[in-house]
Amino acid sequence: MGYVFISYAHEDRLRVEPLVSFLETQGISVWWDDKIHPTTKWRQVITNKLDQAACVLVVWSLYSVESDFVLDEAQTGLDRGTLLSVCLDRVRIPLGFGQDQAVNLSGQDPLLLNR
Repeated sequence: MGYVFISYAHEDRLRVEPLVSFLETQGISVWWDDKIHPTTKWRQVITNKLDQAACVLVVWSLYSVESDFVLDEAQTGLDRGTLLSVCLDRVRIPLGFGQDQAVNLSGQDPLLLNR
């Protein structure tokens, strides 16, 4: 089995960490950009990891709906049929990505995911 690629806006990093931890405690292999070494060509790494992912989990928030990188990563997941959406805030999912149901975590305490 492959891994889940997590797409999110960097402003949400602290809010995404509990979700990543929860998935990993469930035995799900996760890749997100915290594993990129600062001297690495990050666009190339992200492209390679995105192309190899079994699932692209997009974390929609007030910040990510405005992020061109998140939109590009979401488009890759949509094109491949591997997109899964999670909402951390009550946001309007960008046009083209709202046809499928999104998991609504808005208003949830992210620390409860680890229980």
